[in-house]
Amino acid sequence: MKLFVMILCAGLSSGILLAQTVERRPETEAYEDAETGLAFPAEMAALRKNEVVKNFNPLIGTVVRYSDADGNCADIYLYTLSSNDRYLLKEDMEEHYSSVIRSILTLPERTSIVKKVRLISDRQIQNSLRPVWRASFQLLQTGNDKANTTWLLLTSLRRHVIKLRFTPVNPDNGSSRFMTLEKELLALCSGKEQ
Repeated sequence: MKLFVMILCAGLSSGILLAQTVERRPETEAYEDAETGLAFPAEMAALRKNEVVKNFNPLIGTVVRYSDADGNCADIYLYTLSSNDRYLLKEDMEEHYSSVIRSILTLPERTSIVKKVRLISDRQIQNSLRPVWRASFQLLQTGNDKANTTWLLLTSLRRHVIKLRFTPVNPDNGSSRFMTLEKELLALCSGKEQ
């Protein structure tokens, strides 16, 4: 018991455990991320904002969740790659993007939930303001005969990574819906570089 108290005190005094606090926000409450200045609307690409989870550890960051009644869902993650205040360079993002792709492709080796992953597309595009990395995957879950398609976008805003993950119920119209989400998200980032 004494060891537990010592570890708890050390964690509290260093701020490690306090930084892990999670703040949940209801869907009806407007949300502007204080770190990035991004203001998330109640609706994006006909998906309703249903949850914001802000973790006070910037390496874990914030997730803004959108979905609809049909089961289509989009998660937008805002996080940093290190505890310093340095703006992310293109090289930082290229390395991080490669790491994310590797992590997704190796899911079957690390979890029994995902049976198979196939990379469908993978490319970098140059947005007028920032580089954007885009990929799509087919994931086959254990116990399911039909693969889900997931689209992914990564970009940066100053020192933050912005990651969009979209999984539609019907992959046939998923690409156009993802492009709408991408356009709306990048429009939110417009003018926030300083």
